[in-house]
Amino acid sequence: MTIATMLAVINGEEGSLATLSAAFRLARDQDAYLEVLHVASDPNNNIPLIGEGMSGAMVEQVMADLQQATERRAEAAHQVYLDVCADYDLAPVEASSKHPPATFIPAWRKVVGREEQEVARAALLKDLVVVSRPDGADSGSYVPALEAALFDAARPVLVAPPLDISSIGKRVVVAWNGRREAAKALMATVPILAKAESVTLLTLDPESEKTDPQDACDYLAGHGIEAHARQFNSSDSVGVDLLTHAADLQADLLVMGAYGHSRFREFILGGATRSVLHSTALPVILTH
Repeated sequence: MTIATMLAVINGEEGSLATLSAAFRLARDQDAYLEVLHVASDPNNNIPLIGEGMSGAMVEQVMADLQQATERRAEAAHQVYLDVCADYDLAPVEASSKHPPATFIPAWRKVVGREEQEVARAALLKDLVVVSRPDGADSGSYVPALEAALFDAARPVLVAPPLDISSIGKRVVVAWNGRREAAKALMATVPILAKAESVTLLTLDPESEKTDPQDACDYLAGHGIEAHARQFNSSDSVGVDLLTHAADLQADLLVMGAYGHSRFREFILGGATRSVLHSTALPVILTH
């Protein structure tokens, strides 16, 4: 089990630097090829939304403004990539379909299209996808990159907080309840857990979950990973409890399953997942 290929999605807006820094740090630790993707929107896709009731001149002006904004975001995203490459003393390169295995190479790719479609296509054959944390001010916001990677491509997704972090994957907390989603998250992150200094399986309300976290610890032991189980009773907010206990354990990464049966835009994800996603100061790896 390895993480050999990763995808980082940045939009050139606030949070892009922290997201890419987290992606570089993890890709270096895993000796993984990292594709840095920016999806530039095509203003022509917005014509049906802006054209009704507007004169031709007004439509042209709006289209020009949209094009300028798109170009500014693309330039900002590319500059973030160049800056982080410089921090790592790496030469920038363009992404290609061929790259050497087990080598930390961050490569740039810019495409034009719809973000959800392009991210789903690019993520499909990646071992891990890195995206920015959703805006905590809007817990029901639609986040195309996150949704596309998690649901359409069905890939593990690392959600990076908006502030830079000093380490990632050294002290890992895994949310464990004995369910399928938790097991998928655990197994998807074995390569990261194998390099961690400490791994803690955290179970909230163990009596109601009716699961023995030691079973998961035994599974990890089979991969040469020493893990410890801790159990707590939760309060009214499981998501807040997870983050609180992770902070108490000085974790720099939280791993959990994404619970729910539909898309983010339909607000069906479980409350714990939503709570963690929109308020975490830790990097979080989700699987679904």
